[in-house]
Amino acid sequence: MKTKKTEKNICETFVRGQKKYLVSITTPQKKRIKRYFDTLTLAREWLVNYKKSITIDISDFAQLSHNQIADIRMALNRLPTGYTLTQCVELVEKKYITSAQLKDKLQEFISIKENAQIADIGHVKSRLNKLINLTYETATSSKLIDMVHSYNLAPKTQIHYLNLWKEFFSWSATRGYIKESPFTYLHDSDLPKSSSSSHKSPTIETTKKFFSLVETKYPQYVGIFALVAFGGIRITEATRLNISNIDFEEREIIITKSISKTKRNWLQANMPDNVWEWIKKYPPNENWIKCDKNVRMKIYAYTQRIIAHNGLRHAFATYHLSMHRDSPKTSILMRHRNPDMLWQNYLEDLVSRKKAQEYFNILPSD
Repeated sequence: MKTKKTEKNICETFVRGQKKYLVSITTPQKKRIKRYFDTLTLAREWLVNYKKSITIDISDFAQLSHNQIADIRMALNRLPTGYTLTQCVELVEKKYITSAQLKDKLQEFISIKENAQIADIGHVKSRLNKLINLTYETATSSKLIDMVHSYNLAPKTQIHYLNLWKEFFSWSATRGYIKESPFTYLHDSDLPKSSSSSHKSPTIETTKKFFSLVETKYPQYVGIFALVAFGGIRITEATRLNISNIDFEEREIIITKSISKTKRNWLQANMPDNVWEWIKKYPPNENWIKCDKNVRMKIYAYTQRIIAHNGLRHAFATYHLSMHRDSPKTSILMRHRNPDMLWQNYLEDLVSRKKAQEYFNILPSD
């Protein structure tokens, strides 16, 4: 192999017929280093950088722990092609370092939620305010997961927290307050797993007893519970209905977006016949809007909690699906996005069609 000296430490040579520039240098430890480059410019750049590197004072490295050294080695091994470790750190800083204050932006986001007149705004504010002591820099995916686990909540409630937080950070990224949401790097395996056990629905006898007690003590609210139990309407939506929303002749209920949990207009039609018997006897009145969560808890307590929270809506799903065996038909009345969810949650509790018909023959007292 013929070589021709170009300048100090650099020679022009040929490798397999290709012209190359060979850099040859001896380290302070008397070790010979050789590198081949396609151009003289690349060879010079490498030589200059290498000479700088061997003259750098590395005495501070002695202060690094074993874990820090191992971390540096691992980072160097995983560097993307063409990037230095410093460049990678700079990219991360650009993504996460922001001048926006999370606390201020959190209040801005809560105001948006309040203006949207969300039904459960109290829960929304409470869950969002859990983030108030964080900054955008400290709100990492692992930190958020650790936080929600520390609350000792049911998996389904933990998921509600995380979905709301995810919405906030996604909004922050859209507004340009942060470059990227910390939820971008969360995998499904990191998230709490909600139980897939079936919902236990009240029996026909229990339902009859419940309505008998409510008719006696709380007649002003009976129509609300009837719409849930026999019409599939969410109880928070039922409390906001007034007589103008109900068309008795067409047997339809108009749920406007100001009432709807999903903020969309909806026409509730083709409900079972018995729901209309209840609404005719107990139509909407000025007291319905007062039937908030606290009032409902008093009613459940008065009835000795023979029906659990949301039990009447579970009853509607169970008996309506049992009677029709048609998940799309039931899901339309319950406004579920995915009809398959009904089979997954209620299949084990299905009853005979005869039993289901008995449930939808429950009528108000004479």
